[in-house]
Order: sequence, then C-alpha cells, then structure tokens
Amino acid sequence: MMWPFRKKFEYPPRPKFGSEQRELTVSVTNMADYVSIAEKISLEALSHFMTKYFELNSEEIYKREGCIDRFEGDKIVAFWGLFRTEKHSAQLACESAI
Repeated sequence: MMWPFRKKFEYPPRPKFGSEQRELTVSVTNMADYVSIAEKISLEALSHFMTKYFELNSEEIYKREGCIDRFEGDKIVAFWGLFRTEKHSAQLACESAI
C-alpha cells in the first residue's frame, strides 16, 4: 500500500512560466539620527538598541502581512503584495511604519 502523501512528492506539479501583473508596495525605512546616536553610546548599548529596534519593527511588519527583504545598517526593506494579492498593501505598509 502506498502512503497517500507519497504520490504528491513523487509527481510534483509542473511549474508555470510566464508573467503576472501585480500591485507591489515596497517600504524602505531607517532610523532618524542613527549616526549621532551611534557615536554617543557604547558598542554593547548600540547592539542592544538596534536589536530591539529591528525586533519591534519586524513584529509590526509581520503583523500586517509584510515580508522583510533585508536589513542594511539601520534600514529595513520590506514589501507587501508579492506572495498574496493585497488590495490595501499600501495602507498596510504605512501602518507598519507608524
């Protein structure tokens, strides 16, 4: 007897090639006065501060169904609407930044 899920792994669906038009919202945010803050505090304090900054902002992005593309220094690049079609992706991006 073949397990019911085994067939799915043996014969995966064929990929669809082509293009699709979607509305995509990209958000690029960074911290105000990062350089002046970084110059005034210790490396350990800066590391803790930035970790907390990224955690809090990531939580807000994920809560609003966003996807983080990358972190660059103090910058966060995130997007909405690529994996799911969101009619209000711009609103979700703005809400996560506020």
